[in-house]
Amino acid sequence: MIGHHGLRRGEAVGAGWDNAHLDGRPARLDVLSEIVMDGSQMIETAPKTDQSMAAVVVDRETVQVLKERRRQQRAERKAWNAQTAEKRQHGDEAYDWLDTGKIWTAEDGSWIHPDVVSREFDRIMHRAGLPPINLRDLRHCAAGLVKRAAGTSTTRRRSCGTARSCSPRTRTRRCSPSTKRRSSRRPPRPFLERGGALGHGLSRRGQQEIGEELGQWLAG
Repeated sequence: MIGHHGLRRGEAVGAGWDNAHLDGRPARLDVLSEIVMDGSQMIETAPKTDQSMAAVVVDRETVQVLKERRRQQRAERKAWNAQTAEKRQHGDEAYDWLDTGKIWTAEDGSWIHPDVVSREFDRIMHRAGLPPINLRDLRHCAAGLVKRAAGTSTTRRRSCGTARSCSPRTRTRRCSPSTKRRSSRRPPRPFLERGGALGHGLSRRGQQEIGEELGQWLAG
């Protein structure tokens, strides 16, 4: 969601199933909240800007990833509660899986700490031997994907919801359903392709390996 659709870290961590309309026409994810740090505490709040509160139209591949994530989460919940029941039978204290309603959660269903996401992404990038980049840079990749799918500069500006063209130097905005619907019909191009922003300098095999690992981690 960050790399293909430009969500901020807190928006991705704070995304909930109640706002994921995967069978809609078009399918979309409503961005209505985010999880951020307030000192040492995680809090849930409204997105950073009014423009951030929007419906993000998602492509077919993203829909499949999210549906697979839902199946995976249900399996995680079942396994956690089975372990909880077993611990209670042995007289140990244990708690049930926490139903926070979030798409991406910790093993027990609780919120994922935003810094955990960033550290895991850094680990993956380091293993891939990529130049120094951070999780925030994936939003620039999302702008590039919109640019490639939209074609004209006018459509890019409308899709990104900004008066200026989409580029790493401009602020990435949410794509409007009316203009992004056309590009959402196309599967998102891998952002780790040869010569791409993140794939530069990697062999084809290296790009494939890091792409697969990123996909598995982001889906899980």
